Amino acid sequence: MTDTGGGSLWARYKRADSTLIAFSLIGSTLVIFAFLALATITITQLADIPFLIQVALDSRVINAILLTFGAGLTVVFILLILGTPLAYVLARTHSRVNSLVEALIDIPLVLPHTVAGIMVYLLFMQRGLLGAPFKEIGIVFEDAFPGIVVAMLFVSMPFYVNTVREGFQKVPLHIENVARTLGATRFRAFTLIVLPLSTRHILNGSVLAWG
Repeated sequence: MTDTGGGSLWARYKRADSTLIAFSLIGSTLVIFAFLALATITITQLADIPFLIQVALDSRVINAILLTFGAGLTVVFILLILGTPLAYVLARTHSRVNSLVEALIDIPLVLPHTVAGIMVYLLFMQRGLLGAPFKEIGIVFEDAFPGIVVAMLFVSMPFYVNTVREGFQKVPLHIENVARTLGATRFRAFTLIVLPLSTRHILNGSVLAWG
C-alpha cells in the first residue's frame, strides 16, 4: 500500500524548494550589483592610499563631514520632538484626515531631490513664506546651517514618521487601555508603555533619518 499523502507532501516540498532556489538566483542579481559597486569604489580609493589620506585630512573635507554630522543630529532631534507625537496620532486614530496627512508626509518619497530642494528653497528663502518671518528675528536659511537642516528634515521626515508609526501600531492597544483603567493618563501610558516597547523602531527611524 503506497503512502500517497507522504509522496504528495514531498513533491510539494521539492516544488517549494525549487521556487526558493529560483528566486534566490533572480534576487542575487541585485546583491551582485550592490557588491560590485561597493567593491569598485573601495578598490579605486585604496589604489592610492597617500592621496586618500591627504583628502581625508583636508580641512574642507573635515568641515563638510562635521557639518553633515551636525545637521543630521539636529534633524533627528527635531523629529524626535515633532515626529514622535505625529506618529503616535497616526497609529492610534483612524479617519480620512489620517490618509491626507500620510499622503503629505510621503510626498518627499515620490519627488526627485532636485524638486524637493527647490520647494524647500522657495519656502525658506529670504522672501519666502517662512523665510521672511524668520529673517525678521535674525534666522537666515539661505547658504546657512538652518537651510541644510530644513532640507534634510524635509526628505528624512517620511522615513522616521512611517517607521515609528509602525512600531506604535505593533504595541497592543489593550495594554494601554489596561494602564488607563488603573489610573494612568494617556500621556503616562504612552511614556511608560508605548515608548519603551517601540524603542527599536524609534532607533531605526532615527538612523534612517540621519542617513
